[in-house]
Amino acid sequence: MEREPWLNLFLLAILCPLINGAPSSVSCPDEILSISEGRYSFSKDESSVRYSCSEGYYPTIRVRHCVNGKWKPLPQEKLSECRKITCPNPRGFENGEMYPYQRQYFVNDTTHYTCYSGYVFRGSGTRVCQGNGKWSGSTPICGRNSDDCPDPGTPAGSTRAGNMFNIDDKVSYYCDNKLTLIGSKERVCRENGRWSGTEPECYADFTYDTPEEASEGFSSSLKANLAVSQQNEGTDQVGKKIQVGKGGKLDIYIALDVSDSIDEEDFEKAKNVIKTLIEKISYYEVSPNYEILIFATDVVRIVSMRDFKSGQKNKLLDILKRLEDFEYNSKGDRSGTNIAQAYKSILESMQIEHDRDKEEFKKTQHIVIMFTDGQANMGGNPRPQVDKIKYLVQQYNPSGEEENLDMYVFGMGDDVNAEDINDFKTDRLNEKFFFKLKDLDDLQETFDEMIDEGSSVALCGLYQDYESDKKRRQYPWLAKISVARNDGKISNCVGSLVSSNFILTAAHCFRPDDTPDRISVDLELKGIKVKDYIPHPRYDVKSKKNLGIPEYYEFDVALIQLAAPVIMGPELRPICIPCTKETSGALKLLDKEGTCRKHQEELMSSETVKATFMSVVGANIEKKQITIKQGKWRDACVEDAKKAEGITAQNARDIVTDNFLCSGGIEPTVDDIACKGDSGGATFVVPGNRLVQVGIVSWGVKDLCQNNRKPKSDSHTRDYHTSLFSAEELKDTSVASSKWLDAHYDPVANLYTFSSCIALSDLHGDGENKLVVGDLGTGVCNMKLKVYRGTGLLSESTLLDLPTGLVSFLMDLHEPRTPAIAVASGPFIYVYKNLRPYFKFTLPSLEVNPLEQDVWSQAKEDMIDPMTLKEMLEGLRDKAEIPLSVRSLRFLMLEPQEMENFVLLNKEQPIRRQTVITCIGTLKKNMADEDAVSCLVIGTENGDVYILDPEAFTILYKMSLPSTPTLMDVTGQFDVEFRITVACRNGNIYILRRDSLKPKYCIELSSHPVGLVRMGKNVVVGCTHETLHGYTQKGKKLWTTYLPAPVTTMALMDLPTRGFQAVLVGLANCEVHMYRDKNLIGTIKTPDVVTSICFGRYGREDGTLIMTTKGGGLIVKILKRTAVFDDRDSAPGPPIAQSIRLNVPKKTKLYVDQTLRERENAVAMHRAFQMDLSRLRLAAARAYVKALESSLTPMSASLTEPLKMNAVVQGLGPSFKLTLNIQNTAASRPVMNLAISFLYDENLYSMRTAFFKIPLLVPGLNYPIDTFVECLSDKGISDIIKVFVLREGKSAPLLTAHINMPVSEGLALN
Repeated sequence: MEREPWLNLFLLAILCPLINGAPSSVSCPDEILSISEGRYSFSKDESSVRYSCSEGYYPTIRVRHCVNGKWKPLPQEKLSECRKITCPNPRGFENGEMYPYQRQYFVNDTTHYTCYSGYVFRGSGTRVCQGNGKWSGSTPICGRNSDDCPDPGTPAGSTRAGNMFNIDDKVSYYCDNKLTLIGSKERVCRENGRWSGTEPECYADFTYDTPEEASEGFSSSLKANLAVSQQNEGTDQVGKKIQVGKGGKLDIYIALDVSDSIDEEDFEKAKNVIKTLIEKISYYEVSPNYEILIFATDVVRIVSMRDFKSGQKNKLLDILKRLEDFEYNSKGDRSGTNIAQAYKSILESMQIEHDRDKEEFKKTQHIVIMFTDGQANMGGNPRPQVDKIKYLVQQYNPSGEEENLDMYVFGMGDDVNAEDINDFKTDRLNEKFFFKLKDLDDLQETFDEMIDEGSSVALCGLYQDYESDKKRRQYPWLAKISVARNDGKISNCVGSLVSSNFILTAAHCFRPDDTPDRISVDLELKGIKVKDYIPHPRYDVKSKKNLGIPEYYEFDVALIQLAAPVIMGPELRPICIPCTKETSGALKLLDKEGTCRKHQEELMSSETVKATFMSVVGANIEKKQITIKQGKWRDACVEDAKKAEGITAQNARDIVTDNFLCSGGIEPTVDDIACKGDSGGATFVVPGNRLVQVGIVSWGVKDLCQNNRKPKSDSHTRDYHTSLFSAEELKDTSVASSKWLDAHYDPVANLYTFSSCIALSDLHGDGENKLVVGDLGTGVCNMKLKVYRGTGLLSESTLLDLPTGLVSFLMDLHEPRTPAIAVASGPFIYVYKNLRPYFKFTLPSLEVNPLEQDVWSQAKEDMIDPMTLKEMLEGLRDKAEIPLSVRSLRFLMLEPQEMENFVLLNKEQPIRRQTVITCIGTLKKNMADEDAVSCLVIGTENGDVYILDPEAFTILYKMSLPSTPTLMDVTGQFDVEFRITVACRNGNIYILRRDSLKPKYCIELSSHPVGLVRMGKNVVVGCTHETLHGYTQKGKKLWTTYLPAPVTTMALMDLPTRGFQAVLVGLANCEVHMYRDKNLIGTIKTPDVVTSICFGRYGREDGTLIMTTKGGGLIVKILKRTAVFDDRDSAPGPPIAQSIRLNVPKKTKLYVDQTLRERENAVAMHRAFQMDLSRLRLAAARAYVKALESSLTPMSASLTEPLKMNAVVQGLGPSFKLTLNIQNTAASRPVMNLAISFLYDENLYSMRTAFFKIPLLVPGLNYPIDTFVECLSDKGISDIIKVFVLREGKSAPLLTAHINMPVSEGLALN
């Protein structure tokens, strides 16, 4: 039936406002809107009411909207109330215990988690319910780590379906009632051993993300070449970083919801947030393209991606102005929420870019950022449009991951539809893409924190260029330096923070007798202490006194090393310095352009360069503006140096070299002049929005500051600044003839290590060697295992104690042949494989003095008081053959008033003596090949040397030394013959051989050894008395040479392809000498004292020399392929021939004698050989028959039952997983009616299933059968378990196997 036309018009008039989402003009009645124990407030147009509660509480109704004259939701007779915030229930925790168990968990409630025996714990052992309704830390998980993927755990408030964790297995998650799942509802175990998607979280209506969480998750740092994502210790959640390679493209799409469900106040805040985001991104070395759109019912583009890229509307200031001018009411009555149309508009823009240039589109990183409450009321479900965007980008990625697409959603307003929004975001690799914040002010704070990553020096030179109450942010690099003199006077200087550990200043601020404790550094932080100051090694103020220059300031540079790294923040950030990778990023240069010369061209290319330095004027810090004179203006500037007081030199170039920058005078500009106290300050330029230091304030011609701290220069008043580009000028003039290429130098790499803690290793089996470093940190904290690839840090892992040694070794023959890394630290060896923790070996405990045990037993029974205990222990310490334990030694160091508490705390604990590892090496197992399996060799504090099995990590061999070993060199093969050369703390060198448990030879040195290197069959030793000695492997002295400075480190330079070996010796005078025997064949000058040396293959380049310096620098040099080392390089001295022994070598003599004996007794020797060979064959045949008769063989002897079996034991103990792999080797006939039985010592082991039947065995298939074995003994011993394969109804076994069980580590440690 057709409607009348007037009826259609009537319906249209009624429905249009509803379709468009227009607000009702009818006001709502003043009903009971109050809330119990809370507060409420109206919006500006009184169309909504917001409720809030005190800290730790949430309102049951967050907001009411006035719709068609009624409040929605309607007020009830019972008032809304404020309830306590709760955290999701953690009852889903499996395979362990959680306590306390409560029905609900409120703010500040704490839970603790432990695992059952046999399970490995991951995550946070203690969690606290926070005020945002989330638990602190990460999800606790107890897993066995025996599957392809680790146990993904069950987050609080959720239930997990699926308990299989092998490749392609799936797990699903569901949240409890009234909770919304954020993250991945389903996760799949991938081939790489990682779960797909994101760990889910369960959010309540009141749950929100803190600004810190959002800042870390969204983008705590925008870097141009981000190599490694930061990972919080103890958590699997990885902070998301917006990534784009240098020279790559970054397209950012930003959509802002302006519908009526968003308050005008929140809309204005969101605009400011977007402006802040764009401004922050502009700090980084990326130049992104933008599309910004605002949507309600319709979509309005502030700028489109095509317009931005075409250059029509790509000025950021104009874009931000158009965004600022867009008003909330501009949408008119078209005020619905059409999220689908917003995503469709973004899809259309992306499709245009795709169609224009597919190759460029593939290389582009696409970022979509949506600000909305998710309350879509028109346009349909946005999910299809989101899926199309994902497909458009993902179609070119064969891995199926959305690597080039990041889709973020920020929840706006009080009523966020989190469940729907969860479908709008990227779901990838434990990264967080949805953020729900308590208030948009928090979001503003999130973006303010984006550049506050204190651990990164990549963002150098950032500062606040406007006035505010936080003055320090205008000069966050500046450091005030004070030096207290012996006469009571104080000298003041200025410096610049260049890293978290170092301050750059002038060398003339210090005198030779100054000590670090007299130096004070003011960074407006408390507790800043100085560890050392390091002047430039070539700075010598008196070097040109004979030329009429009383004080000469070339190389007027010094570094102050802080005792502990400072924490970076808005008020504390390093300045950029030339010739560094960070400055290349600030200047937006490609890697190939990032050279010192290119930096100089970018910053100092004009004849006059505007620059600035900071000056302390009273209590204030003020800028002083200068012009650096170059080109035609420089000569006059340099000539005025002769007018300085006391200078009589006639050649101005002798006073001011090219290593100085010059300012002052009146042409072409008048400059500010430096005053006393400004020395050491940074002379910087501002290219763009980053500061780059180009010089250091050094000295001036005249002092004009007696009456004015900000004087102007006159015609002959000049200031000279040490140029930081002088590194290019200071290169050796014989670079063309140098044997080394300077590949990399980073003076602030913050690497503190020794040669024993550095190695080169092909960690991934790809032919590209990585640099592995055990970083000592500060000596108390920040100890880390760092891995470098090229010039960048690949990964780092925290070490619990100071590393004493680090080696790379192959522990098995499994493919791929990737070496493991062993790090010695304290009494442990931590073994890493594929850069992941693999095994921990613990040194066996030492024997405890029985008299000491008896004394502590008396203390335990309160038979003696603490003072008597002290007297008895002191008596034992002086006379006992077995040293006291650490507990007793600590007790003896205490003050009398502290002793009683110490006894009460420790008397119940058993006494243990534990030694520590002092050095580590490797020994080939049975082959001399480079890729052969190696054993670990370790020296301990109590003088023992252990050789460890490379697979089981059991002790194969133990030897003893008279003193503690400190340096070690190992050669040979364990199964054949080996020699271990050890330098000990008593100043002697001992040589151990396979056939002796004690040293075979001893070399007594006149001073303590500080370096030990084996070169061929000789041993080269560096000693503290600045000498280098050569010895034979039997201890006979060959030669001695004297060194110009103390030895700091030594290493072997081995070039097998050239048949060349030399010894590299690092010296305290900033030189590295190369010796072949006693002859000096080369010298390398370094900018700082070298503390570690490593030579070998780095990356794919043979002949790479890697050095670290005392100041934490990293130096990489590559030996030229044309380099030749011959006698012409040697220092004057006797010829090498004088050191060569002319007598016949012992092995040659033995060979000749043996040949003569064989000629004389050839027939008898042949008969003896044939007889021994026959006996060997007979013994082997008898053993084989016996094995067949007892079925003690992996293959069945019966032709009717062709079976094959092997066994695998997994675990560290006390629980082991035993897997039997049974295979029917017949061609076509199945085997059935079989059973397996185990025979074992029930006093040592228990098994869950000791007998079970085997299913039908199909030919050719492998049948794994698993069972679990529990070790019951605490003696640290092991035994065999016998396995019998039986036919039902018959007692004779078809197949037998003996399984040698490993020692239970857990029980052995007790």
